[in-house]
Order: sequence, then structure tokens, then C-alpha cells
Amino acid sequence: MSGTEWNGEGIGFKIPFSIPGVSTSILVSVDGDASHLLVECGDGTSLFLHSIFGRHSERYENVSCVMVTHEHLDHAGGIPALLMLMEVAGRKSPMNIYTPCRAGGFIRGSLQHLKRRLHFEVNVLSTDGANAFREAGIDVTPFRTEHRDSFPSDRCGKKVPSNGYSLTYRGNRYVFSGDTGPCRALEEACSRASLAVIESTWEKPVDCDSLHLTVDQASAYGSLAREHILIHPLRDNHS
Repeated sequence: MSGTEWNGEGIGFKIPFSIPGVSTSILVSVDGDASHLLVECGDGTSLFLHSIFGRHSERYENVSCVMVTHEHLDHAGGIPALLMLMEVAGRKSPMNIYTPCRAGGFIRGSLQHLKRRLHFEVNVLSTDGANAFREAGIDVTPFRTEHRDSFPSDRCGKKVPSNGYSLTYRGNRYVFSGDTGPCRALEEACSRASLAVIESTWEKPVDCDSLHLTVDQASAYGSLAREHILIHPLRDNHS
């Protein structure tokens, strides 16, 4: 799935790609180019931003933060390249990265390797149990979801820290599910939202229902919102 755009009242979303096991990235833009934030940062995110902003651009200063729903590499693996692109572009302002992981993980490990090369501050903030926060003029509320590791040798692996995000701007609410199986928190978040962006990995149910959603499950959650977009499709049942 690629090339999806949606525009609302003073806010817009670009989803250049969302492919399970490969990469997902969503750019949220407020008041045109006044400010941006990223939901997910898979491989290729820096190339996508470069195609919009160019290499040396003050517009990178307007990317307020990155919010990942979990630290699998198809959702967070593009962060090192993104930070280096911002360094090359001359970013000076601090950047926040939000993750459901309290400690350790891919993001903090990557920063240990990059911190001597970066001339701007990067703050890694845990959303596990966090209250709402504000970025780019948007009120953000994380909510806990259900996701697991998955490998060919172990389809239904251990649970991983994961959450979705509910964004409120100008009285309208926008929901991003991240990777998740069915969960009550997603149902509550989607209810009466202006837009729900929901993962829809499976075409048919599989033997691990706390890993991903099927198209029918995702559509049911989406029907609770005014509008919805289904992303993250995989139709050959491989994670």
C-alpha cells in the first residue's frame, strides 16, 4: 500500500508506504507546512522527507517529533537515517521520539552510536502509562494495544510493548492503531473519531489473533469513526 493522502481541517496525512515487515511511515502536517510530526518511521522515511523538503531545508526544523507504536524495525528502523539527514540539513532544535518501550530497545541503542555525530538534542520518551502530551499544536493520547513478535519458527511470539495514538486538533480526533490484534482500547479510541487509520494485515483469520487485524476486523473498527483508512495490507499471510 502506498501513496495515500488525506486532508482535514488544518491537518493532513501522507502515507507514502505501509508494507508489513518492510516499512510504514505517516507524515502529519499542520496548517500546511507550519509543523509536522511522524507516526512510525520505517526504512525509507528519510528518502520520503528528502523528496518533499530537499537536503538543506529549514523545514526539517518543523518536524516536531517521531511517535512509534512499537519498535519492530519496519516501524522504527528508519530513525537512524532520519536523524542523520536532519543533522546534514543543519537541524538545531531538540527532537522528541516517543516509544512504548521504557528502557533499552532499538531506538535507545541506535542513539548510543549516533550521539557523538548529532549536534541537536534527541529525547526518547516512553508512552507506557503516559498521559496525554502536546506536539506541533496537537494533543496526543497514547493507548495500549496488543502486538507480538512473529517469526517463521514462532508465529505467535512474545508480547511486545505497543500502543496506538489518538490525536486531537481543532476539536477533531484522529486515530492511528499501529500494529495490533483486537483490543478494547482501539474500539474506544475509534468511536466518534473524525478519521481512523487502521492496520489490516490479514485477509482471513490466522492462529494468533493478538498479532494483527483482519480486513473485516479493521473495517469494523473503522466503521466507528466518521472516515477510515486501512493500511498495512499483507495478503499472503506472512508477517
